[in-house]
Amino acid sequence: MKELVEYIARSITSQPDEVRVTEEEDEDGRVILRLEVAPEDKGKVIGRQG
Repeated sequence: MKELVEYIARSITSQPDEVRVTEEEDEDGRVILRLEVAPEDKGKVIGRQG
């Protein structure tokens, strides 16, 4: 799933080299994916301008 999120994020951002996806597990065993992008790409990722 991490690779899919990274692929999609790199496809829609103007600075794909700034995309970072980290995977964590919480105390209940759930997997949390954290996505970081360049500030100017945040709107595209969350839906505005994208």
